[in-house]
Amino acid sequence: MSNVAMPADIYSGNLINNRYQIQKVLGYGGFRRTYLALDNHRFGDSCVLIEFVGWGTVEDTDQKSRELFEREAKVLHHINHPQIPKFLACFTENERLFIVQEYIDGKTYSELLQERLSQQNQAFSEAEVIQWLMDLLPVFDYLHEQKIIHRDVSLDNLILPNDQSKPVLSDFGLVQEEEFQIWSLGTVLGKIGYTPPEQLRIGNSYPSSDLYALGVCAIVLLSGKMPSLLMDRSLEWQWRSYVNISDCLASILDKMLVEKPTQRYQSAKEILVDIQQSSLPKETEVSEPLKKVEINIDQVQREQEVAEVTESDEFKIVEQQVLKLSEATENNSELQFEAQTSQPSTFSGETKIVEQTESVVVAGELVQDVTQQANLALPVIKNSTQIQQVTAYLIHVQTDRQIELPQNLSAIRIGRADNGKSLDVDVSVLPNSEVVSRTHAVIHVEAGSFYIEDEGSTNGTYVDKMRLLLGNKYRLKSGDYICLGQEELVKFLFKTF
Repeated sequence: MSNVAMPADIYSGNLINNRYQIQKVLGYGGFRRTYLALDNHRFGDSCVLIEFVGWGTVEDTDQKSRELFEREAKVLHHINHPQIPKFLACFTENERLFIVQEYIDGKTYSELLQERLSQQNQAFSEAEVIQWLMDLLPVFDYLHEQKIIHRDVSLDNLILPNDQSKPVLSDFGLVQEEEFQIWSLGTVLGKIGYTPPEQLRIGNSYPSSDLYALGVCAIVLLSGKMPSLLMDRSLEWQWRSYVNISDCLASILDKMLVEKPTQRYQSAKEILVDIQQSSLPKETEVSEPLKKVEINIDQVQREQEVAEVTESDEFKIVEQQVLKLSEATENNSELQFEAQTSQPSTFSGETKIVEQTESVVVAGELVQDVTQQANLALPVIKNSTQIQQVTAYLIHVQTDRQIELPQNLSAIRIGRADNGKSLDVDVSVLPNSEVVSRTHAVIHVEAGSFYIEDEGSTNGTYVDKMRLLLGNKYRLKSGDYICLGQEELVKFLFKTF
């Protein structure tokens, strides 16, 4: 048998299939060579060309390349998930095999980790890795439900797009459709350190094999060390000494990394349940992150700060409430407000000015200055009717239909009504409502602010593409997008006025 060399690279500027103009080589791997190209039939949009090539003998190289090509094209054609690059086309030219795929402009998590280590001298935090797992586990759940196993999960194949907050899973070159039906490449399946033992030793892969590799990715992000440095000489994992995380997360990762496949988590859903039911630190809490600001001002600046506070919309709202309360008390009449709810108020306002070099805590966009010099103290409202100063509504993106939220409720239930059960916002009349749970989410009205909480829905509740953790409330801002389900089939724009 005679050997055959790999076909030469395609040079930048070459036109493939009279349509795709090659820009550069993105990488090599297995029987694949990947190019960045421009699609001249789609106004020059960027895309990825995957060429299937081989090496070895003349007798087997064409067959192996074609089998890989046909298998990956078939699998990618049936995948439809926002965190997986879209399959666009496949074709042959001059006996060379190509798949065309969506181009993801971003950085791999391997690159992001190296940047962190070089610039900040620290790896990813526990909260970041938890959110990262929460974003990726639904992707693997989707693949495994489709009977698809990736088999090549690593930080090099996980990309954070420049314009998105969720990671994308790429490189399906070793994909497998059915258990035990493994086509041998004659090379190592997967990447050393990330690949589970059963895949290396006997070529078998299961859903738990992908979850093992995902667990390896997680401990590498947490520790900043490559997998080979997290094992001892007997190939036992010894990663815990390199990280400082909760026992709860450590136990979850340990179970993902068990050597025997049957003793690991058997599905991505099981891991999600354990994370959601635990008291792990979350990257996004109910309120916005607090920032500590040091203010050092002279008398003129202090007076300017006072003027800014007293002229702000927030101060005027409080001032109007106090004025109405005072007038109602003097007239010995009931308190009358423009919008009332039935819940006790939790509002309390007190405004002061900062002394020189005193620290101020800033939450979100509202600055609350604390001072001893100008005592602009406002009375605390107690045992009064809760005030909903702001009217809010939802705009259904797909139909542009406007739904005004009720003003007399402190908890507004959103879902799909059936069996005679009524809801405050019923989406059953909207397109694609079948993805919505009976009671999908609740919007809480608290002291004039709006918070949304998932009610244990099947498909999740998302705010600006961020999935809400079960039991956590997220403070809504005008302009936020709310999706009932991850596919954005039922999407609303939250607005206030």
